[in-house]
Formats: sequence, structure tokens, C-alpha cells
Amino acid sequence: MTQHLIFFIFPSSGLIDRNLSKIPSSEQIISRFKQAFKISANPVCEPISDQFPNIFRITLNTLDDLAKVANSPQFQIEKSIANVYVCVDCSFFSDLPLFTNDAKLLSAVVAQIGGKELPETSLYVQCNQNTGNAVVLVTKSATTWTSVTFLTIDGRSVPKKTKLPYQVLVSNVPRDFSIDHIIKHSLFTNRVLAHNHVSDQLIVELNNEESYKNCLDGGHVGIGAIVMDIKPYSIVIDPETMDIRAENWYETDMLKIEPDIMTLFHNYQHPIFHYQWNAQNWIEQFQKLDLTEQRSKGYDLHRHLLRVTVMLNTIGTLRKQRYMVNHEEVILKPDLLHSIVYDHKSKLSYGTKTSVSNIKTPYASTSVKVVNEDCLTLYQKLVSEGRRPLLLNMANQANPGGGYRKGDGAQEENLFRRSNYYQSLDVEIADKDRSERMHCNDKCEQKQLSKNDSLYPMDDFGAIYTKGITVFRQTESNGYAYMKTPLYNVCAIAMAAYKDPKLKNNRTLENKFAVRTRKKIENIFAIAHYHKHDCLVLSALGCGAFKNPPGHIAAIFKSVILQYAGFFNTIYFAIVDDHNTGNKINPQGNFLPFQELLDGFMVPSPTILRINAAIGPNRILDKSTDQLILGDVCILDLPPCQHSSKCRDYRKPEHAAQYSHPPMCPLLNATSSCERLDDDVHTFNFIHNIKCKFGGECN
Repeated sequence: MTQHLIFFIFPSSGLIDRNLSKIPSSEQIISRFKQAFKISANPVCEPISDQFPNIFRITLNTLDDLAKVANSPQFQIEKSIANVYVCVDCSFFSDLPLFTNDAKLLSAVVAQIGGKELPETSLYVQCNQNTGNAVVLVTKSATTWTSVTFLTIDGRSVPKKTKLPYQVLVSNVPRDFSIDHIIKHSLFTNRVLAHNHVSDQLIVELNNEESYKNCLDGGHVGIGAIVMDIKPYSIVIDPETMDIRAENWYETDMLKIEPDIMTLFHNYQHPIFHYQWNAQNWIEQFQKLDLTEQRSKGYDLHRHLLRVTVMLNTIGTLRKQRYMVNHEEVILKPDLLHSIVYDHKSKLSYGTKTSVSNIKTPYASTSVKVVNEDCLTLYQKLVSEGRRPLLLNMANQANPGGGYRKGDGAQEENLFRRSNYYQSLDVEIADKDRSERMHCNDKCEQKQLSKNDSLYPMDDFGAIYTKGITVFRQTESNGYAYMKTPLYNVCAIAMAAYKDPKLKNNRTLENKFAVRTRKKIENIFAIAHYHKHDCLVLSALGCGAFKNPPGHIAAIFKSVILQYAGFFNTIYFAIVDDHNTGNKINPQGNFLPFQELLDGFMVPSPTILRINAAIGPNRILDKSTDQLILGDVCILDLPPCQHSSKCRDYRKPEHAAQYSHPPMCPLLNATSSCERLDDDVHTFNFIHNIKCKFGGECN
């Protein structure tokens, strides 16, 4: 007897956990079917699969019964309406590529039958995204479909099947557990066609429906003291083999969290710590932000979430100590970080008496270059040239990494996302024994910090010097792509600029902030010289979100460079204008003011040494024919006088005992005066003994 098949399809979300209560039972469908089409025989009605409980197959035995149904495209039972498909080919596809949806499946079917779209009454597709399986119904009038043996989806060939595999999922299987113990269990003996151990789950394909139902009825399998659950198969995703993408993160789970790494930090098993990084996927998400939105000064939730994603993945990478680049594994060296805290008690060296002939700078001159380049990219170039640079981390005084936990976008946050730097500064979440933390005391000694000692807040003129940083990510514009070769033993100094300092005419710092900023910069140079660095990678300190005026900051840097002439081979300023530029403080950005004042600047080492001059970090306290007495080198000996060189009381012993004052101008020589007396910043930062034009008649 010829059997004729009809398929009733009720609305579905495509997920296995759909609301089954809205779908009628087989008995209800048969009863209503006989009533609606006036059929006396009892047809067979059953779901095509428990994975597609909204699709029913009805078997009719006569053409007359088939004819009664053929012209009815829909079938209603109570409040549910099903679409009716008559004389169709029913095919199944299993193990679809991840994130295959109905639209992608439909596109693959249409492409395989010659690109001709069929009406909805002739073609139906449905994916079960929980299991990665699908069903395709095509009317037999589409003759090309009968010859199709596979579909091509995301570059993969997926074979066409007449039935789905019988698969179950055994959960909580230890990674080191012998799978043979499970396969030889009475539930599975001689019933297993294939199996795959993924993470802590075992996927088992069984030989028939009876074996499948027996396993599910058992519900669990016990071997020794270990009890493992048995459930219907669903996709097992090993995040170690998956990229971070829109479907599994950017447009799904990412949007459900707060922009703060701490929301997931302690959940070590969360997939975000295990996914593979795909830089192009991240760039595509970042570029979706509208340009006008990108220039917005307001808080941008989506941008912060994207940067939080980078940091979470960085943390996961450091926990594993490995990552993949072009299908090759890169193993990170377990190098220890070393940090030294410098505060107001710290002393770098004691004063000494030395001969004039011993005062020699390491270099005959110091040159300055201002480049529009990422600071770590520049640092890497210098290392490749055999140089020993020190990188300035424009730090936050109160919080390690500034706002890196919440996805802020300044330089320090960028450094944290691209390296293991947080293991040094953010003690709260750093892994144990990954960083050694010391303190430089007032005896020029480095003593280990106890667990109760805090790195933050940093002292006003304090800094944190760190060596041993490992950088393994590229720039933000490159999507934080992994580096094929990590950059090891990066040295950085964390120094905080003043936030929202008081200004004069939006162009210069008020005197108090000017002298204090210079002292901060002096300490950067002093610590760099102490650790024997031959070049510096600096930037526009505080000229972004902290709103320091770039022209004035550049001029202050210039005065310190004069003081340290010959102590460094080259001083670089790596400045990239970002969303914090173009306002009333820096209308031209930060790069241009620094470039105009400092790029190409070259200063020879000093040849004349006089009392109260400074040669690098050393102040000359006294001088005889061939002897010099040099003062202590301290992070803060005395607080700087806000009047600087303009102070009328700097020669008074009582005032001089409370405040420090600038050194003599290094440009003065025996025969001529300083040529920069028209430079207000220069004359403010150096003392110039100018002969009074009134001579003995001065009042």
C-alpha cells in the first residue's frame, strides 16, 4: 500500500526549550484532523524528532484522503495554526557549523538547488541551535533537491541524512577519566557507534532509538564513586577552540554585563577567559560605533564593554600563559615582575665629594624626537636597536591602571590591556608570586614590601618603577592582536600628573602646579638615570583627560632636558592624539605643541660647573679648584617653592630650610649671559644672576 506523507508545522523559536505547552499532542491533532477533513480512517501522527517537537508527520493511506488536504495550506486546532506541507522530501542535517541559523541554512539550500528561491509553501527549514541539527522540507516538484547529497555552510560540507543520529550527553566526566569504563558499562555495551570527550562532557552516539531511550530512562551512569548524568545531546562548546565573535559574546553575553572586569574576574571557568582572540572581529565591533558617537565626550557604554572584553581576555591569556598566532602556539615566559615604590622618604643616593674630572656624563649630548607613534611600538623598535629605554606610564595617582577595570581608554589603561602590567600594580587581583614589590627608603636601600603595605595612593612626587613587564598585544587600531613574538622585560615608570590643575588663561599652569609638575618630571629622569636607561619614551604628561596645557608641559620638559643634557642619548615623545584632544586646553591636539617646541632639540652636556647648578640629578653644593660637593638625590628633599626662581626669599636661611628652589641656568657660561631670558618658562625654572643695571644706585 502506498503511503502519503503530510507535515504539519507549528510556530517555533528554533530552540529545544521552546514552550511545548502551546503545541498540541498527536492525539489532539488526529482528532481535529479527522474532523476538519472528514477522514474516517485513523492516520498515524507523530513528531519527526524530539529535537523538532513542533513538526508532525501524518501518514495517509489513500489518494482521496491526500486530495482532501492538498488544497489546505493551513490547519487550525484551538488557537494554534500549523502550516501544511504535502508531498515533500524530509531531510536532516547534523553537526552544523556553530551559529548556523534558519536564514543561513535557507541560503545554503537555495544555493544548492541552483539559486532559485522557492515559495514558502514548497520549502521549509528549521535549525535546532541547541543541538546543531536541522530539518529541511522540500516539495518533490523541486527535482534538483533529490540529487543533493550535502549542503555547504561556512565552507563546510554537511551531508544530507534521512534521520538524525541518536546522541546523548554524559556530564561531569573528569578530563583524566578512562572512557572505556563508560563504554563498557551495561547501558552502553555494544550500543556505541562513536564518542567524543570534550572538556568534562562525553558525547555518545548510539546505534538505535531503543538504546537511546534506555540511556535517557537510566538518567545516569555510576562507575565507582563517580556518578555521571545522562541527558539528551546538546552542543558542547570547547571555548578553547572558538573565537570571540558577535554570536557568542559581542552581541549576546557582553551586553548583559556591567563594564567592569570584576563582574566576571573570579569566575575562572567563564568562556571569556578561554575563547581565542580574533582581532578582526573586535575591530568590526569597534568600527560599528558611529563616528559622531566616537567623538562624544560622554560615557560610551558599548566602547567600554569592548575594552573590558580585551582585558578579560588578557587575564585569561595570562592565566594560561599561552596563546595562538596563525595556528602556532606562543608560550609566555614566566618572568617575575619587579616593582620599586618611590615615595617622599626615598633617597636614590647620598651626597658626595668628588673631583671635577670625575664629573662626566654618559653622552656628549642629548637629542629629542617627537613622533606620532604608539609608545610600545616605539619601545619595541628601540629594543631591537640594542637600546635600553624606559617607558613613561602616565598613571593615575589613586587607582592602579586608572580606569582599566571599567574599560577607560587612556594610555595607562591601554598598557594594562596589552601586557601583564596589572600583575605589578593592581595588588588586589594580581596572581600571587608573580611580582616582587620593593620600597626605596631614606637610606638608599630597597626593602621588600609587606602584604599590608599599599602601593596606592602614590605620593605627590612619588613613582613606581617596574621591570620585567611582558607585552603581547598590538595596538588598539590593530584590534589588540596577539604579537607573534612577545616583548619581554619592558621597563616602565608610573608617574601621575595633576588632574584639572588651575590654569592661567587656559595656556599655562598656575605657579604652584608648574613647580610641582617640574619636580615630578625631574624624578622621572632621576629614577631613569639611576636604573641606567640610555633613552626615554615619554609623552604629553597629563595633557589628555587631566587637562594640563600641552605647550606649557612641553616647555617644562625642555627645562628638565637641559638639566639632564648628556645623561641620555635620546629622549622620545610618543604622542597620539585621541578623544581627549581638540578642546579649549589643547585645540591643536598634543602632538603639534610638543613637536614645534621639542622635535629636533639637541643639547650638549655641560662644560661649566658652578655652585648651585644641577648636573642631572646632582645639585652642586660647593666647589673648590678641583673638588665638588654634591647633594643627596632625593624624591623629595624639600617641597618646591611656588615662586621658583622669582622667589625674593630664596637666599634667606629660614625660607631656604623649608623650600627648595631651582638650580642655576645651565646655559650660562664664563663669557656670556643666557640667550633665553625672553623665555618665561625657562627663566621661571632656572636662576639667573643678572647684573643690576642701576649698579650701586639700586634701591
